[in-house]
Formats: sequence, structure tokens, C-alpha cells
Amino acid sequence: MKSKSLAAAVVLLLGSTYGASAFAAANPVDTAGIQHNMYLGCLLDTGATQATSLAYVVDKCGFDAGMSTEQFVKANQPILDIEPTMPLAQKMASQRGRYSAYEFSFFERIDQVVAKAADLDQADAMFAELEAEAIAQLDAKSRNGKAILGGLSVARHSSQFWAKHVAETGGTSSTGKRRWWHWVIIVAVDVGGYLLSENVGTAASASNTAHEILPP
Repeated sequence: MKSKSLAAAVVLLLGSTYGASAFAAANPVDTAGIQHNMYLGCLLDTGATQATSLAYVVDKCGFDAGMSTEQFVKANQPILDIEPTMPLAQKMASQRGRYSAYEFSFFERIDQVVAKAADLDQADAMFAELEAEAIAQLDAKSRNGKAILGGLSVARHSSQFWAKHVAETGGTSSTGKRRWWHWVIIVAVDVGGYLLSENVGTAASASNTAHEILPP
């Protein structure tokens, strides 16, 4: 694990150059978030639902599942069927033995973002702090480090995607607790979908599903 002083330096550096480009350059698993948004956009365009998202992401959006569509749906539909408001740490409880206490703390702290942020902008800032820490402290070449860094990339890109969606559809990401809560919950669902499946096709499908079933 890298030194805590390095973590602080990365937080300071990214904080001083805050924006998507800083994290894209620093996060070695940033392709996860980029691809997530590509497939999510396709799912929205094709009108995918909770029942069809996984099949559509393969058959209509071109995601390479590495298996048949039927096998992919069977393996990942249970992830989409998880109650979207379930805390991430609870979703990941079955994998606690795989992660160190420090690594697992990222999931608990993502839950704290959902619980404490006052709006999507504040959630973005809190996710940014977590991502900067992960970049400094975790080994992207390890399975766990890659998963967490990829999950935080998904969080950042998902938040950007839905903020743009809100703007284009005439909504707001900050007026009223319930309205912003809808979007930050979706971001957390995306992260859970990515971590549980370790693929962006399921993460994008989870995002599309949460958008469909959560109250506006």
C-alpha cells in the first residue's frame, strides 16, 4: 500500500485541478466509467427495461459478455433485482472476506456519501475525495484495487451522465431532497452493479433499471 503522505498529495493535486480530466488522467481504470456511459446511453436510446436491459446491452449495444446472452442474463439478473436503496456495504457483505478492512471501507464510505450529501454537487465532491484516495493508496494491478478504482470511475462518469440527463430533460439535481436523492442512489447502484459483476455491461444495466424503478 502506498504511503498516506502520497494519498494526501494526490487529494491536494486533484483538488487543485478539480474536474473530469484530472481524474481521467490519474485513474488507471477510468475506461470503466467511460464504457459504462456508452452502454448506458445505448440502453436509454433502445428503451431497455429491468427485464430486457441485460439482453439489450449485449444484443443491441454490442457489449462483449464473453458468453451467450442467455448465460449473461442468468448470471447477472439477480444483481439487477436487488433493492436499489440497499446500502452498498450490505450488497457487498457476501464478499467481505475477499477485501481487506481498508478496502471494504470504501463501500461503507460510499454509503456515507448517499446518506450525508445535500445535493448531487456535494456528492460529486465527496466521491472525488474517495477516488483521489483510492488512486493514491490502491494497487490497480490487483483484483481488488482494480475493482474499487473502476467502481469509483463508474461513480464519477455516472454522475456526469445523469446530471446531463437532468439538464436536458428540464429537471434539477439539487432542488429538494427527494429529487437529488433519486440520482445519487442511481450512482450508488451503478457502483454496486460494477463491483458485484466486475463488468460495465451489468453496471450500465443496473443504472438503467434503477432509473426505471426508483420514484422520481
